[in-house]
Amino acid sequence: MLVIKWREPHVNGVILYKKSYKLKFKHMNNSNSNIVITRGQILVELVREGLKEAADTAQIRQSVTKNYPAVQASTSLSSGLFPSRLFGEGQSFTHDRVAFVDIPKNMSKEDAQLELDKYPESCIYKIFSYDVLDVMTATQIQAMENGFSGKDLAFYQEKYAVLDSDKEVVLEDGKILFSSSNFMNEAKEDVNLRGESADSANVSRISINEEAAPAVTEITASKEAAM
Repeated sequence: MLVIKWREPHVNGVILYKKSYKLKFKHMNNSNSNIVITRGQILVELVREGLKEAADTAQIRQSVTKNYPAVQASTSLSSGLFPSRLFGEGQSFTHDRVAFVDIPKNMSKEDAQLELDKYPESCIYKIFSYDVLDVMTATQIQAMENGFSGKDLAFYQEKYAVLDSDKEVVLEDGKILFSSSNFMNEAKEDVNLRGESADSANVSRISINEEAAPAVTEITASKEAAM
């Protein structure tokens, strides 16, 4: 369970979380230049009873491989004399992405797969941001703000916080990285909103009536974590 405590626990009387969580810090390079992304077929993994009266839920999965060049031949300021491919193969990371879609009530897993196969360019794409609201749906935000869902902002911060291979929370320049996985029936690139998030994105707007102690503020991040 994600439990984090801020070094500045009180911001106008508001604190982020109740408990502490040991984090290790390493800056993460967000450059995606010359990265080759390969996506596998989306498969229906299982079908289960949905929360909606007229729909069940299908859990779908897609394998995504990111191939990093052995040498970054060009930079944001200069062109490379030779293309990156001439320097050989670099590291590759493969990660499974999981998303959930509504399907008609009592539809079988096989029929759901047949429908999914009609969209060969479909994908599971990710949204990345330092502001958890960016990775939430409009329905989630509205239900939270109106108090209909019984879930507060801290719940979604825990739900969407990116974890590395050691199941530790990923920080970038001291900011918690949030991400959600979403299905699209056509090709779509990942959405990176890191640069558009406010500096105060990680300050919860949920009041907690409990004193907070100083936090440990180290985190370990990896390339795989942001896939």
